[in-house]
Amino acid sequence: MEHIIKKSDFENHLQIKEYLHYLTLDLWQHRWETSNKGRTTFSFFPTVPELPRISFSKLSTQTLSGHGPFMAHLHRIGKSEDDLCQHCHERDDPQHRILACPLFTDERSNLIARTPEPICLHRLPELPLEFLEGFARDYNEAT
Repeated sequence: MEHIIKKSDFENHLQIKEYLHYLTLDLWQHRWETSNKGRTTFSFFPTVPELPRISFSKLSTQTLSGHGPFMAHLHRIGKSEDDLCQHCHERDDPQHRILACPLFTDERSNLIARTPEPICLHRLPELPLEFLEGFARDYNEAT
C-alpha cells in the first residue's frame, strides 16, 4: 500500500521543498534512464545534474547531443544516404569521433592530455567545453 505524504510529515516548508526537489530528480533520473530518446546525450550525462550547466556553446552542444555535422545525424534527418564516417567507414557520431576517428586525432590528444586514460565519455562534460567543440567540426575543417 502506498504511503500518502501529508504536510504534517514535515517539520517546515524547507523540508517539503527539499523532499519535492529530490523526488523530482529521482523521477527525472528514472525517465532519463528508461527513455529511448537522447541516447547520445545520455552517454555524456548518465546522471541528471542537480544544478544545470549554463556555459554550453553551439559546437559543444552539437557534440554532446549528436545534433551536428555527424553522418549519423544527417542520415537520420534525410540529408545523407548513410551514417558512415567518410574516412573510416564506421558509424559517424560523437562517440566515434572522440574515441576512434583518425581525422580527430589532434582533438582527441587534447582531451587525453586533460583526462585520465582511457577517455570516459561521462566525465567529459566536467572539462572546459571548448575541448569538445572540435569534434563537431565538418570533416573539411578537421585538423
